[in-house]
Amino acid sequence: MKNTIANALLACALTAACIGPLHAMDQDAAFMSAREAFQKGNIERLSRIAPDLQGHPLSAYVTYWQLRSRLNESSAPVVEAFISDNRESLLNERLRADWLRVLARNQNWEAFERGFAGVVVEDTELTCYALQARIILHRDATAFKDARPLWFIGSPQPDSCVPVFDAMVRQGLLEEDDVWSRIRLALESNNLSLIHQIVLYLPAAKRPDPRVFETVARNPQRYLDHRSPKLKSRAEREPVMFALVRVGQSLPTAAAARFEKMESQFDAQEQAYVWGQLATSGAMKHRPEALVWFARAGDRLTDRQLNWRARAALRQQDWATVLASTEAMSPKERQVPVWRYWRARSLLAVGRTAEGNALLAPLSFEHSFYGQLAMEELGTNIGMAPDGYRPSADEIAAMERVPGIARALKFYQLGLRYEGALEWRWTTRGLSDKVVLPVIPSFLSPDLVVSAIQQS
Repeated sequence: MKNTIANALLACALTAACIGPLHAMDQDAAFMSAREAFQKGNIERLSRIAPDLQGHPLSAYVTYWQLRSRLNESSAPVVEAFISDNRESLLNERLRADWLRVLARNQNWEAFERGFAGVVVEDTELTCYALQARIILHRDATAFKDARPLWFIGSPQPDSCVPVFDAMVRQGLLEEDDVWSRIRLALESNNLSLIHQIVLYLPAAKRPDPRVFETVARNPQRYLDHRSPKLKSRAEREPVMFALVRVGQSLPTAAAARFEKMESQFDAQEQAYVWGQLATSGAMKHRPEALVWFARAGDRLTDRQLNWRARAALRQQDWATVLASTEAMSPKERQVPVWRYWRARSLLAVGRTAEGNALLAPLSFEHSFYGQLAMEELGTNIGMAPDGYRPSADEIAAMERVPGIARALKFYQLGLRYEGALEWRWTTRGLSDKVVLPVIPSFLSPDLVVSAIQQS
């Protein structure tokens, strides 16, 4: 009997599954059984196990699974009570999102709008439902303006966005150029199946056969060799442009030479698009011609293309082009440390010293690779890092009592690392290192237990 208990304790420590009294092992096993019952859709078994998990750190998950399994039949007060009891938790956000989908499918838009106001995490499906609510309940024309960025994405969007896009077409707010722009984005993202849906937004007489793009993707060189000599319509030109871009991904110089021979058959905007794509491929392959191709693309470059133009210019120490590239980036991209640093270096290189140092100074205080480079550029010596903050025992204990942290710890102890990471990220979002540090020892303790046993 004594050896049996000792073996159980040793197994518990080695699996990091029991820290606390032995009855916790029974509850942990019950929780894992409840989780399996939910995953298999065995709700009756889940309900039988649930009473045994009162007081367990993850008991709220069992309640959530019970509600989630019968959400279509649940009453609003029951759902709202759970949301209220678990406010500011990950489960609150999950059940709220699940419930909002039920409300939207039932077209209960008033209740949907009330619930959507509490959503924290951005969710495209719910966002499109919210846009539908604004259009239906309030005839809010600004909803269409807010929906436009969702159109210009090269990946499939949730079904909830389709009614919004359809309404935009009826209102004349999505034009043919907008449709072709999304076709290009889908092609760039290699989402060829999406083309079948997007082309339906073009007038029937102007739609390309989406299967043509699939043919191009399989062998772009062959398509160019056997293409139609006439490129009068956009439906004829876009597949050729796609083929040129595909060839350019592996052979940018060959694609550029081929495009130069047929460039006159494309309008100015199409020429700029192809040169921008070829220039990006050339920069990625360190082709010296890339900067020339970027110049032929003009000024309508994406942040990604501007990134590669800046890199190509850096290789050639063309500081004026580096500066112009960083200036043309979006405000958000311009704030990324790498481009703040190289923008500052390019300003110094062209003689605008005061402006360059003004950018380097705040960057040098940031704890990052480019922060250290900025510090060196300003002539500041880099010394040893100061001793890190050491949390007290009281601070550690206080953090362990935070419900979200307790749930994350328990998930990790059960070997459910993915679920633990979700709880950890949710609970610590927006917190400073000083606040988060006290709980780190708790995450390390299972490994320390194993190490101690192995060394004994």
